[in-house]
Amino acid sequence: DIAVHLHLNRKFQEVIGYTLDDIPTINDWFHVAYPDAAYRETWSYEWNQRTHRMYEIGSGFIEPVRACVRCKDGRSRWFEIEAGVWTDTVALTTFVDIDELTRQNQQLEQLNLAKDKLFSIISHDFRTPLANLSNMLTLAESNLIDAQ
Repeated sequence: DIAVHLHLNRKFQEVIGYTLDDIPTINDWFHVAYPDAAYRETWSYEWNQRTHRMYEIGSGFIEPVRACVRCKDGRSRWFEIEAGVWTDTVALTTFVDIDELTRQNQQLEQLNLAKDKLFSIISHDFRTPLANLSNMLTLAESNLIDAQ
């Protein structure tokens, strides 16, 4: 059976851009929202795993998953996606826009990497002269060189 979309709310259409005519089935959704075949396969597998877990434990809710969705205007945006299943044929899927937060986290990760690299360089630049000074002091204390 192919899952068919029955309704897309106004906000979904404003933010993501697709209409029912664009994505009448879940397969159509997967192809437009995840145009990269490898990403689509990985994401689809993860969604299916979470769906199976939901049925196994009888929760009625698919655990939220983060995904980068290609919007109709060509932009990619991050969403946290989850679904509540009422019957075997009816589900409500929600999309929480986490794009700004995700991009800020990615930027912080890049800044942390740059900071770590900078501190590594600075510590190396300090370590070499300090090691030389330490060796000279050791030699001076041992009277192996003149203290001057």
